[in-house]
Amino acid sequence: METGASVYITTASNEKPYEHYKMSNEDFIILDMKGKGTDIKNGNRTKVNTHFYGISGCGLWLLEYFENLKDKTVDIDYRLIGIMTEFKKGKYFCLIGNKIHLIIKALEIIEGLKFNRK
Repeated sequence: METGASVYITTASNEKPYEHYKMSNEDFIILDMKGKGTDIKNGNRTKVNTHFYGISGCGLWLLEYFENLKDKTVDIDYRLIGIMTEFKKGKYFCLIGNKIHLIIKALEIIEGLKFNRK
């Protein structure tokens, strides 16, 4: 059995994939994928497995990196901002997630749950 990556650290795409795939940036987050990434086991640049089957439903997390030069410390804050739903390998190689507000709204409407926003 061969497993894929446990984490992909990537960046949000520009507007072109949103326009090409006809997706709104209010409801979706499109992430750029590159052909190579860093293997955390050995630190080498390796080809990314382009079969992202199985990531649907996993969390899309925003990581904010804070470096305090005075104290020489590093902090990372993280927030769940979306749920991964699909990927595209056409004109733009990208991962796509639904923004979390859609999930929260569905839980409020369908399940009658209440959430406090911060």
